[in-house]
Amino acid sequence: FQRSPLAHTGSSSCELCPLTSGEISFALGPVGDVAVPAGSYYAEVWLHAPPDAGAAGSTGIQIFINQTDGGQEYFQGTEVTPNDSWTSSSESFNATAGGQMTLQVHTYSVQNGCVLIDDVAVYAQ
Repeated sequence: FQRSPLAHTGSSSCELCPLTSGEISFALGPVGDVAVPAGSYYAEVWLHAPPDAGAAGSTGIQIFINQTDGGQEYFQGTEVTPNDSWTSSSESFNATAGGQMTLQVHTYSVQNGCVLIDDVAVYAQ
């Protein structure tokens, strides 16, 4: 991954590319998890194809919640194929129990392409 001057908002975004050719998927996630209580949430990320580079396949936001009671919940946002305009992947979800939330941006069906990622956010509803 590297910084790109093309941004949805602000002055830059994150350009994410596969480590090797022929990979079928790759993901970008946080260094640490975030504690969340049970409740309703909305998560989104803005995606764009890099200029002058091959675009990645379908890409979407993913949410994992490792519940304090040992269970796990998983939510998959809309999958979009990045193109030459900013497009969002989003998901509204209900965490049934509190726990540690992991947020990822996951790309599937990679064609040796890259994706620009910007404005990743989670909102309590």
